[in-house]
Formats: sequence, structure tokens, C-alpha cells
Amino acid sequence: IESGTGNTHLNKILSAVNVPIMHTSVFKRYEKKVGAAIEELAKESCLENLKLEREMTIEKECLRSNKLE
Repeated sequence: IESGTGNTHLNKILSAVNVPIMHTSVFKRYEKKVGAAIEELAKESCLENLKLEREMTIEKECLRSNKLE
């Protein structure tokens, strides 16, 4: 997941608020887990919106054909 922030940026923020920094390997481990979860959620969201768009298109076509009759 590309957000423009990495381990170095996160560690600067953590050290500024006096929180222990995160080692690169730990950051990468969680980045993979979170990335997979975000990717799955994005796929689900796309499928839901595709279904909604299809339903709206069908509804619009039905309304259009009823006006022509």
C-alpha cells in the first residue's frame, strides 16, 4: 500500500510524541497484513458498487421503456 509514508516517517512521528520507534521488519510484517486486508476490502467495495450500478442501469432502462409505451 503506497501512502507516501514509510517506516522512517512513522518513526519520526512516534519519536516526536515520545513513543518507542518501530523496527523495519515489524513495520513490513504489519504492512503486509494491513495491505492484504485493504486489498480485500477494496475488492468487496468494487463488487458492491458494480452490483449497485447494474441495478441502477436496469431501473433506468425500465423507466425509459415504460415512458415509451
